[in-house]
Amino acid sequence: MLADLMPGLPPSHIDAEATVLDALIMAASRQSLSLADSDMPGWASKIADDFLESISKALGFDLFSDKDLVQAMSIHAKAMVARAKLGIAARNPMLDQIKTQFTGLYQECASTLSVVLGPYGLTPSDDEIGYFATYVGAALERLKKQPAVSRKTRVAVVCGAGIGTASFLSRALANEYPHMEVVALLSTRDCQSYDYAGVDLVLSTVSIPFVLPRPVLRVSPMLTRSDIRLIDAFLNPVSATCTESSAAKILEIVEKTCDIRDRTALEQELKELLEPKPSYILPKPEGFMTLAQLMERGEIQTGVSAKSWEDAVWIAARPLLDDGRMTERYIQQVFDMAKRYGQHGVILAPLCAPHAEPDISNKASISVVTTSNDVVVSMGGDEVRLNVIMLLCLQTPVAHAVALDELFSLADEYPGFIGDLHDAHTPAEALGVTKRYLKHMLRQLPAGSTSDI
Repeated sequence: MLADLMPGLPPSHIDAEATVLDALIMAASRQSLSLADSDMPGWASKIADDFLESISKALGFDLFSDKDLVQAMSIHAKAMVARAKLGIAARNPMLDQIKTQFTGLYQECASTLSVVLGPYGLTPSDDEIGYFATYVGAALERLKKQPAVSRKTRVAVVCGAGIGTASFLSRALANEYPHMEVVALLSTRDCQSYDYAGVDLVLSTVSIPFVLPRPVLRVSPMLTRSDIRLIDAFLNPVSATCTESSAAKILEIVEKTCDIRDRTALEQELKELLEPKPSYILPKPEGFMTLAQLMERGEIQTGVSAKSWEDAVWIAARPLLDDGRMTERYIQQVFDMAKRYGQHGVILAPLCAPHAEPDISNKASISVVTTSNDVVVSMGGDEVRLNVIMLLCLQTPVAHAVALDELFSLADEYPGFIGDLHDAHTPAEALGVTKRYLKHMLRQLPAGSTSDI
């Protein structure tokens, strides 16, 4: 009966559980213990549920979806509590092997059990922990074989000095990846000492100068389409053998019904056909430029009167459109994104950086407009007032990401930057403000320092 209730367990585990239950029954008869009349079943049920809930969160899998595990945990928890009441020690014949083969899982179960059993005055033995680890391990193997696993990708988000940029990125991730769970918002100061045991991936808006124990992807806080493609490639990696195995399977099917004149040539063409194609071909960039360099190549207009966000963006775009630095297609996409998705490029009010998908026909530049009056946009039902518009006009996703990274870092780490930029009276003064703050940031002076500014 135990073999049916606990599928996937080694025979030695089944035998051990049977031995314990035999002892329990015999002890119960000797001590006239009535399990039904005691509060033990209630304890056991609560322990099993609390353990499954906690270990599910720790591992990132919904273990309640495995009915075999739920049933096995219920039975084992009752036996465990009964053993504790009767003073019968658990014996796990595979304990050493479990500790060696499933070290991480064993430790996770140990810490989880200690917390769950604490309120009941129980302390889990190593043997008992070994059983829990075995049950959970068997369930994980079953879940991994299912077509769709009920598991969220756990992500830590890192930004420069504070968590403003990280919070912005986490909201963008929630919209784009409902199955992703942001478990931590970290600054670069905190990310080296953080415990990444419950993290699958680190997404950072800045360069991290040391190695972390988890994969790190650098993305823009705006989460551009190139960022999404990068994250998608990580979440859904293409196996190196996928093309070869798929071509071989197709070739095998063809050979059954057709005569092949040149097998080698056909196999090679199939491989080329199935080879994943890059979704975006990067042209040769004009060279990475700072915000100040891009502003020098663009236009700066200060103290402009604008009726609306759209009006301010048109004012910024007009000089670039007139001399061919920006395409009509690109600026139309900027407005389409605002209309369809409410994407106004807000970095940190009152600063916004309107943009669309990079266009190879653009000439790399940024057009800046500071307004004498605030223009108002709606974000999530809230009114946001803006008076600094930095219209991005870039060619490639890489250049786009670099510009946004610099802009977000400046806004996040140096709150005075936006106000100083807005208060500049001339284009030359606005450019000078940007250069001074960039110089400060690129020198990586202490966050509280104000020299050179």
